[in-house]
Amino acid sequence: MDALAQLALMTKAKLVFESPDTFLSFPALTPISYTPDQLKFADAASNQQMHVFSDFSTLTNALPQGTLFQPSLDHVLWDVYQGVLQNAQVAQGSLTAEQTAELQSAQSFLSVQRADGLLVDSPALVAYKQYQQAWFLATQSYNNQKITASASADPNVQAQWRDNGEPMSRAQVQEAESDWETKGFKTQVGQAQHVEQTYAAESPQLKWQSWKALCDPAIDFPTDPTTNSTFGPTVFAPYDIFDHGSWPSFSIVGSDIPNLVSQAPAELKNIFGTTAGNSTIDSLSFEYCSVALSRPWFRPDLFYAQFWRLSDPTVQLSDGGVPPHGDWPAYIAAVVFARNIVVTTHGTGAVQPQPLRSFPPLLFADVRSAPQPAPRPVPTVLRAQLAAAPHAVVASRIVAQPAAVRLAPVAAARPMMMERVAVAGLPATAVAMNPGLKARLSAATFSRAEVETVKPAPQTPAPQPSQPQSSGNEISVLAFICKRLPKSPNPDPSLNWG
Repeated sequence: MDALAQLALMTKAKLVFESPDTFLSFPALTPISYTPDQLKFADAASNQQMHVFSDFSTLTNALPQGTLFQPSLDHVLWDVYQGVLQNAQVAQGSLTAEQTAELQSAQSFLSVQRADGLLVDSPALVAYKQYQQAWFLATQSYNNQKITASASADPNVQAQWRDNGEPMSRAQVQEAESDWETKGFKTQVGQAQHVEQTYAAESPQLKWQSWKALCDPAIDFPTDPTTNSTFGPTVFAPYDIFDHGSWPSFSIVGSDIPNLVSQAPAELKNIFGTTAGNSTIDSLSFEYCSVALSRPWFRPDLFYAQFWRLSDPTVQLSDGGVPPHGDWPAYIAAVVFARNIVVTTHGTGAVQPQPLRSFPPLLFADVRSAPQPAPRPVPTVLRAQLAAAPHAVVASRIVAQPAAVRLAPVAAARPMMMERVAVAGLPATAVAMNPGLKARLSAATFSRAEVETVKPAPQTPAPQPSQPQSSGNEISVLAFICKRLPKSPNPDPSLNWG
């Protein structure tokens, strides 16, 4: 795949998947892929599976620093999150009896306690998320079709979208939104969540302790048997995306590439340097699925809360700008997976459809420059906590010698995760996972800041029997969907700070 095709692919992906408060980070320099079995984390029963789980968790908790995913793994999200929980000053306050009753009513509407004592989503909240997900599906399907039609140079494709596709797709979005309201308890859940958020500021210590109770490394963090280090478990939902339903298709034809390249944002054009020349790609297609990441130990509402502050007022995780700046201005909220990647190129001979195991890496010659991001210092106020429990770098191999990775021939490039697992070479011995943790992973819940979507839809048409076909057994990461943080910390001076 040449640089123009890569630029067109990234441009279309950004148009489809980004929102005003998110951005995409592409592992284009060092592609990542897995097998479906490697991604079944709740069933991890061997040293090797636990190591993959640890590796995935480390990657998805690295700090995303731009359009190209070049993570620094010296410290990860759970380090910073724990540091805030342990070191922040929390405002004081208490609830009246009436407020306490109202809060308990809201919490009872949103969650129920299982026989084992674990709090899980209530039926109303389960329905809310299901219909919200259906709305996401309809909305992003609309965007995908709209962008495909607008990028096409074929007037028939544009007319078909304008006269038939657009009205039908828009109606599906409206129907999904109506179902979310009437069947998914959209208003009621929103009101209950508002009560929780409002009274959290009235009784900050209560909310803070609940967050700390979810993030106890001794209980909530499993151990990677390969490195003997603990990690913040990170899974995705729906967890069974590989077993049920088809995935929607994502395609680009050669004639679309100039239009997509012309729409590329400046940040992409600056990476590639030039948009001159012609692509050798006739078509690129794959199936895709975006999944929300769930961290049972993590509540992103902490970053929005205004009832905590750090001892050093100059330290800022995020300044809330666009793009935000600070010591930790974004985190990975979702992943876009891809499978059945097929590229068709043209040349002097016949058309050659080529199934790919993963997206080929960008080579050094394809980009203007891709320097390693400058290391971000850890805030001084957090250093004591981080020093007390240093993070063992699980996946340091993926950032070793980045220039060598970029200069490697495409044919020699191997998916990162597959390589790391092969290096481990561990026997499949039983690994015990904390039963409570396993239950939390199985009953993973999302807050408003974590919800994304998965998009089961019609499959990509299969190639002709005479053409090479992909085994379909590799799952590649197209991009990480990264959430920008608001200004954080952003303490409310009107609260009681003791």
